[in-house]
Amino acid sequence: MDLLRNEFQRKGIDLNAQQIKRFSDYYHALVEWNKKINLTRIVEKKDVVTRHFLDSLEALHVINNYLKSPFRVIDIGSGAGFPGIPIAIMANNAHVHLVEATRKKTTFLDHIVHELNMTNISVHNTRAEILGHDPSFRETFDVAIARGVGHIFASLEYLLPFCRIGGFVTILTKPLLGKTIGQINEVMESLGGSIVEYREATESDQPVRRGVVIGKKQRSTHPDYPRRPGAISKNPLQPRNEK
Repeated sequence: MDLLRNEFQRKGIDLNAQQIKRFSDYYHALVEWNKKINLTRIVEKKDVVTRHFLDSLEALHVINNYLKSPFRVIDIGSGAGFPGIPIAIMANNAHVHLVEATRKKTTFLDHIVHELNMTNISVHNTRAEILGHDPSFRETFDVAIARGVGHIFASLEYLLPFCRIGGFVTILTKPLLGKTIGQINEVMESLGGSIVEYREATESDQPVRRGVVIGKKQRSTHPDYPRRPGAISKNPLQPRNEK
């Protein structure tokens, strides 16, 4: 628990006793379940804390700086619960929806949500391409988030249909070049949004390790999006000059 507390404090985050226990229990369950199903390649405690828990919380920037509470968050392609579960642990005024298509992974998510007594998390075993056309979910979320869900242009098509007008998308990705940021904004505009911020996260003695793209929903997404399952990953939307 000292390692957890110390690593979070290095990032200027103070954890209360309940948060420490939840992160600790989450870590132990992750490692144990990872012996049965493929959840993560990262299992050393310090690495899980820095590269999963703290990395997930880079998305809290958009919540803390752009939104009033309470708010609804959707995490697309949640996998082992990143970034949605760390966000829910730190922001108990958020209701976080975890969307994961792989049944084995949602079995783990159901288990850990129950184990941690996280009443502000809902788990959905379905595809974003299907859920994005459900009127109960489409354009109803304050924040839509993805971390490591394939091509960044594909992530935009998964996320923007869930965002309400005035809501935000956050993508945790590799550091980007200036030209790429312009291309991302062009694709985002075709889906009803625009980039409001791009920032990079670093450790004090390490090179840039994470790019964070934040976009705002400006108008409704065309009803053709998201496209049918499989189409997005096979043929991501492209900027006009790349077509």
